[in-house]
Amino acid sequence: MKGSLTMLGMVVGSTLGGIAPSLYGGGIVASLLGGLVGGILGIWAGLRISERVF
Repeated sequence: MKGSLTMLGMVVGSTLGGIAPSLYGGGIVASLLGGLVGGILGIWAGLRISERVF
C-alpha cells in the first residue's frame, strides 16, 4: 500500500505541476519543470501520508 500511495502522489503532483504553468501563460519549459517539481513534491507527500496512515 505504501508504494501505491507514493505512485498516486507522484501522478497527481506531476499532473498539477505540469498544468499550473499553462494557467499563467507559461511555455513548455515551465510546464516540464513544474511537472518535475510537482512529481517530487507528490512523492514526498505520498511517503508522508503513508507513514501516518500505516
